[in-house]
Amino acid sequence: MNWGNKLAEALAGLRRDPLEGLRLARIGLATFRFRYVLRVAAPGCVFGTGNRIINASNVRIGRDCLFQDAIYIRAGVRGRVTIGDRVAVNSFVQMYGHGGIDIGAETQVGPGTIVTTTGHDYTDNLEASFTPIVIGRRVWIGANTTIIGGVTIGDGAVIGAGAVVIRDIPPDTLAVGVPARVVRELRRNGRSGSERASSRPDGERAPQSAWSARG
Repeated sequence: MNWGNKLAEALAGLRRDPLEGLRLARIGLATFRFRYVLRVAAPGCVFGTGNRIINASNVRIGRDCLFQDAIYIRAGVRGRVTIGDRVAVNSFVQMYGHGGIDIGAETQVGPGTIVTTTGHDYTDNLEASFTPIVIGRRVWIGANTTIIGGVTIGDGAVIGAGAVVIRDIPPDTLAVGVPARVVRELRRNGRSGSERASSRPDGERAPQSAWSARG
């Protein structure tokens, strides 16, 4: 992370719009709260505004993560949410970790995504049940995706926008639809430019790391 470039960008933004300073101050206060008061995040993390973490003692966030605005995370009294290094979580994401959520390093979670480990037995008075979710490393999750408890998404997988994931997704595959199904394998080595571009859910070329979302 080039802090010099980021500082130059921030100063340029202040010159264009002095009120940008207020937004930056709010981000600084939010980041201080999650890193030093709640102590849920490792060094290098940045938090936007309007974020909430419930059951913070059961949440662990790795280094250099980016959390945009209005994100809601509830771990539950007996659950947990564990997020790896350099993960980017976009605005309006919701995570319910009563059954356990593990997210691998450098994964990106698109805006409006819901990750829920909670289910209900509709044959027995809607009794609640909790099953874990495992999301691997460098997974790309498109906007407004829903991920249901009991699934594992393999390393390097890409989930298309609006998908509903109800079963395991193998590593290095592209899955889309309701329910999500694998439509393509994504080769790590020797991938063509068109394949690399298509691996982003919205059709644009995917960045090399979660930090690319910080711009």
